[in-house]
Amino acid sequence: MTAAALVLGHAGLSAQNLNPTVEVTRQFEGKLSEIVKQSPQVCIPDTLRRFNLDFDYSVFSKPYSGSYDFNPYLLDNRPLPEKLEETSLWLRAGAGYSIYPTLDFVWNPKKLRNDFRMDIYGSHHSYVGKYRAVGYTDQVLDKTGSLWDGYDMDSRLGVDGRYDWSGGYLSFDLAYQGFHSMEEMLRQVGKSNYNSAEASLRIVQKDDSRNHVVYGGSLSYRFVNDKLDCSPDPVAGNEFEFDITGGYSLNRRHAFLAELKNENAFYSYLNCPYAGSVSINPKYVFSYDRWHINLGAKFSNTYSGDQEMPAERTGGRHIYPDLKVSFAAVWDGMEIYAKAGGGDNINSYSSIKKNNHFAASWLDPEMYMDNSFDLLDSRLGIAGSMFSRRLSYDIGGGYRKVENHLFMPVYFNGEHTSAGLPCYGDMSAYNASARLSWKSERLAATAGFEWEAATPAQPELPVLLPSEYKADASFSYRWGARVTAGLKVEYASAMKGLICGPEVLLTGDEESELPEEPGEVPVLDARVPYFVDLGFDFDFKVNSRLSLWVSGGNLLNMTIQRTPLVAERGINFTIGATLRL
Repeated sequence: MTAAALVLGHAGLSAQNLNPTVEVTRQFEGKLSEIVKQSPQVCIPDTLRRFNLDFDYSVFSKPYSGSYDFNPYLLDNRPLPEKLEETSLWLRAGAGYSIYPTLDFVWNPKKLRNDFRMDIYGSHHSYVGKYRAVGYTDQVLDKTGSLWDGYDMDSRLGVDGRYDWSGGYLSFDLAYQGFHSMEEMLRQVGKSNYNSAEASLRIVQKDDSRNHVVYGGSLSYRFVNDKLDCSPDPVAGNEFEFDITGGYSLNRRHAFLAELKNENAFYSYLNCPYAGSVSINPKYVFSYDRWHINLGAKFSNTYSGDQEMPAERTGGRHIYPDLKVSFAAVWDGMEIYAKAGGGDNINSYSSIKKNNHFAASWLDPEMYMDNSFDLLDSRLGIAGSMFSRRLSYDIGGGYRKVENHLFMPVYFNGEHTSAGLPCYGDMSAYNASARLSWKSERLAATAGFEWEAATPAQPELPVLLPSEYKADASFSYRWGARVTAGLKVEYASAMKGLICGPEVLLTGDEESELPEEPGEVPVLDARVPYFVDLGFDFDFKVNSRLSLWVSGGNLLNMTIQRTPLVAERGINFTIGATLRL
């Protein structure tokens, strides 16, 4: 569940006055009437977009951002605006080669009351088929020519509702989330059957210039259970989070605010690991004319341990900055901004599984749960829009420093590669990025570029660093009222770093001892090759109720490892239909 976000005034290009609205956000707000067709994109609730077979192995996008930021398998289809208000069911389904079953639906019952609405939603996305085996040769992790069987499934079913009153609204979400995977080569984990029951509640104050007291809050709970073939006992536990924000606004230019947040996770597995954090974030917000200023700090206390080592890990007190200054250089056209933030992450089991369905943490009694700390995340940039807001842009760069980051290393035993147990280490990185987006009635296009130079604090840390250069672009065009077609491409340079090696490396008929410091695991230089993922989308509207679509990916037939060692097999096509009733 996403932490609270406070929106005061127009922090963007039109920031003139304070707007005392507290918005404690989530990823999903079911509102079927918001589904419109502008480009071939699926504009459905974000909870339906959680399937992410592919991996963005970026350390610094957020604390342990993990495996599933990029998703090439969801077609970009949107229901057309006509007769949309009469639509109560939106359903999209498809399958292809290799086998990518996909199903999304949103059922929006007719209005129960003017002040209450509810959605029932669901999704299933998966890959079932062959994976390319990855070996280690000449310091390169690349395909060996052999294949292994596996599958990766992501399913979600839930109900979302919202009740409105004059001063705010109350929303809820009840859902089942399942990640089911099977692999033969990565770790000999076999099958993993992760199931969770989730519930969340939030209260949001609506914008009203007469309000001086500002408030908002959220509450969430998750029960998790993961049955692993390699373990007689499941990983089971509870995860809980609450967030409260309050403050006082003066004459819509000044506001004094504070946010209190607590997050906990504890599990009944091995030594019963647990972790948690509690933080308070006071801030002062000033908005006048072209300026918007946020001055604050987050005071946090973290803890982690288990029955054998209670609260003796990296828990402790931290102070993070919460600063942002923005200036509207051109009204509704350009904003110059500078910001610095930070925070902690308890590395809950659900977040690990969401980011990498094949991950199986704490399978060894010596492995433990621990916290990570985003000590500093800073950025300086410009953002805005031109040509009647058809063209938008965001260009900038910054620096980030992470302490005790969670990594998933790679092992090589002299013959085979495998995914290792999680480890922790400190990292820092300089980064820069640029993103452009164009949207018009018939044409939609995006392009982005990222540079990130990451450096581990421990040079001998056995981790693969994220790709230094990344780029992506997409283009779609709508002919008439029936046909929409587009192309998409993604590029990532090679990952470079170290992997864990054996104490003795077999080289032909001889044995070669690897250099090893006392008490350290021997390491080997390694890199994952670059890739280019080229794909296409095509959508044909049969009538106002039915559309047919087809999508293709990896048309260059490259070995794509967004997660090291995980490479789905070659070129893929998916065909399906979208139904509106």
